[in-house]
Amino acid sequence: MLSWIIKLFGSGGTWKWISLAAMAVVVAGLMWSRTSLKAKLAEARTEIVAAQADRAQALAAYESAEAALAELREIDAAKDQALAERAVETKRIAAERNKFQRAWKEVLLHEEVRSWADTPVPADVRGLLR
Repeated sequence: MLSWIIKLFGSGGTWKWISLAAMAVVVAGLMWSRTSLKAKLAEARTEIVAAQADRAQALAAYESAEAALAELREIDAAKDQALAERAVETKRIAAERNKFQRAWKEVLLHEEVRSWADTPVPADVRGLLR
């Protein structure tokens, strides 16, 4: 190959040898650049594989979190329904209590009940109530 280059430039002239040396430096630089680019490409491919693995892991975590969130939403909906049922029951109990309190006050205001309250409790019964 070197003989072909010598024939191309001829046998004499310093400029021809300088241009040949410059061409050799350029070729060596291109070879080094190619090797460097191959190394960078291999490094980039490794990073891509790692990034894809990280992406797959993050996607799995996201799907798991979405499933957990859906489960929590179902639990929250069940809790809200139970609270609503409890509120209805509490209102019913409060209304019933108010009704009984009104009835009790009415009974206490009745004349016959007042007379019962004024009579003393017999001693035998008093011992049972303690």
